[in-house]
Amino acid sequence: MTKQDETKTTSLNAKTLKSFQSALPIPTYNREGVKQGIVHLGVGAFHRSHLAVFMHR
Repeated sequence: MTKQDETKTTSLNAKTLKSFQSALPIPTYNREGVKQGIVHLGVGAFHRSHLAVFMHR
């Protein structure tokens, strides 16, 4: 890898969020009150959209 191939990456977190303001909309809600979780959308929809194409070939 050459120096030209290297790219600087910035972590997306509370400290760096404002640096992305020109490229991304910044959330206006209180993120401190949000909890992590998992959303289950159903296995059927996942199968139809991702796996069925390969199974029918």
